[in-house]
Parts: sequence; structure tokens; C-alpha cells
Amino acid sequence: MARARTGVDRLTLDVLLSALEAPKLELSAAALQSFATDIRVRLLSSGFIKPEGYEAVAVSIDGHDDNPVALTWSGEHRSFGYFSSIAGWVTIRHEDIRRYSIEIYAVFSALMSELGSYRGSASIVVPDTLWDLGNLRLGGSSRQFPILFARRLHDPARLQAVQRGLLLRPCEGLRIVLTSTHPYALRETLAQGAVVSIHDVLGEGGTVSPLAIKAHLAQVHVERRGEVLALEAGGRVVHLYGETFQFLKGVHQRAIINLLYNRYLAGERWVPSHEIVAELNLRDNARIRDYFKKHPAWNKLLIERNGMCGFCLDEA
Repeated sequence: MARARTGVDRLTLDVLLSALEAPKLELSAAALQSFATDIRVRLLSSGFIKPEGYEAVAVSIDGHDDNPVALTWSGEHRSFGYFSSIAGWVTIRHEDIRRYSIEIYAVFSALMSELGSYRGSASIVVPDTLWDLGNLRLGGSSRQFPILFARRLHDPARLQAVQRGLLLRPCEGLRIVLTSTHPYALRETLAQGAVVSIHDVLGEGGTVSPLAIKAHLAQVHVERRGEVLALEAGGRVVHLYGETFQFLKGVHQRAIINLLYNRYLAGERWVPSHEIVAELNLRDNARIRDYFKKHPAWNKLLIERNGMCGFCLDEA
């Protein structure tokens, strides 16, 4: 199988992306040993994973119920193990209980190498879940886009944490959220950014392809034209029943729209105005309508009734 620019083949990359969807950024010895030998070697030699500590328990050989037992270190035997009433001291091989950490920054450096100005830096937005890779060019384009990486977007709790993290980081233009989550597991969209599964945009070199990202985003745009309500570019453009509203400069306007859209996707038609004010840290005694003064969207896209705010889905 041909090697990619990342130094590993596509099958190994698929295994790596699946490993990134685990609850923690680590692999047990048992999980690693379930992979083919060549994949294990490539993951280690590439620096995508590295040994880091040992498991604290193992499976007892006493009886047949696979009871876990705590391990201790024996200076005499120079190994981890436990005392069995049947067999005495039982030595556990180091390789059977070793833990491996997934080196997320090494993964970023390899997979994102074609994204123009990426230099291997990333900042944490939501611990263990969402990272900001910076403003990057898609290939030879002079235009830069904010690009982030998120994992486990199939997990409702993680998805909610990502939504909160993005809401607190308003964005002026299109924001791209790359994810290790498989496209079949992406059941919800993010109003604050365009979600793109890395599985869909890996190029022949085994890196994220800028051209593939552009093509994917174009296809998503075409598919969304028929939606009743749709957001683009992090809330800068909103479509409702075929009418388009733009919010090019209003950071607070977009934050309010994104929050309402996320609640709408979650099944909430109306949101208490005081919750919007509190969640977005707006000024005390703020009124939602005040943020949309003289904007044609008020009473056509958004409306406030009896202290509740929502989209004009019934009135459109």
C-alpha cells in the first residue's frame, strides 16, 4: 500500500481517526494489539502515539469470572503483577499493560500540512475536545479562514461543549470545524461554523486537501438551498423561506442568532430573552430588539413575544 506524505497509509490514518474518537486521547495495550502489526509500527514510528505509563489493573487468573485485580510493582521480580491464592506471584508483562497517549499536535502537524500557513501551532478552546488551528489559507488562495479541530461530535455532551466554546468566540467570516468524527455519525450541524469530517477531505497524500474542503463546502451549500431556515458563514448570512438576511458587522447580532439557531436545532422554538442575555454576557437589562435596531431582520427573521425570542417561522 502506498505511503502518504504523512508517512502512513490511508488504512492507518483511518485507524488513527477512529482512535481520536475514543473517550480519552489514549490507547490501552489491548486496543493497540487489536490492530495489525504494521499499523502498530506506523503509529509508533510516526510519533502519533507514544508509551505513557501503565494500567493499574489486570484480569485475574483465579476462577473464570475475569475479575480485575490491582497491580503492584515487585522489586524482586522487577515487574508488575499481583499475588494469586492459586498461583502465587503472577507476573504481568509490561507490554500487556502499557498505556499509549495520542499525540494530538503531531497529528495536526501531519494532517494539516497542506493548509497554507499552518505551522504546527494550536490553542485549546475546549479541553480534550476543541482546538483552534488559526487562520489558514486553503491551498494557494490568498483568503484565510479560521479553522478548528473537534473530536467526538457524535457525543451530545461534547457537541454542546463545542457549541458553547464557539459561541464565546464570535467570528467575522466562514469558520471551518474539521473533525475526526465519521460523516455517518454527524447528526447535527453547528450554526457557528461549517463542520467537515476529515474522512471526507483526505487527499492522495494522506493530508487534509484544501481543494477537497472547498468542494465539500460547495456541495453542502447546494444541499441546504431547500431548507426553511439555514445559516452560513457563522451566522453572517441567514436564509428563511428563501429570503436572505446579512449580518456582516454585528458581532452581538450573530451571537444571538447562533444561540437561537442551536436551540432551534435542539427543538426549542422560543428562548427566554433573559437566558440569551445571561448566556452571552450581554449588558444588564439589555433587550434583544435593541441589538437589531433599524435592521430589516427584526420582525421578519426574529421576533420577541412575552419575554421570549425566536425565529419568525410561523409568521414568514
